[in-house]
Amino acid sequence: MKTELEIAIKNIKNWEFTKPQDGELWRLNIFRNKCEEHKEATKRFFAFLQALKRGQQKWLTYQIIILNEKITDLRNAIKLYDENGI
Repeated sequence: MKTELEIAIKNIKNWEFTKPQDGELWRLNIFRNKCEEHKEATKRFFAFLQALKRGQQKWLTYQIIILNEKITDLRNAIKLYDENGI
């Protein structure tokens, strides 16, 4: 299964590949919208996981590790989109 960061990297590569070479705005807009939709979904899931992490009193060690890895993955994907102007 791909991580959110891997999906973000692929989306941005597609967007950047289209941008300088193609004068057709509709194609550029499709990739940009895909990036924006993924970024917004990632932000919502990130907020959900942070709230979930704060609300639970008893967590097993492996659950905490998995949750922290997912939160880090989401944070990095959002940061990547921000760095690329999306």
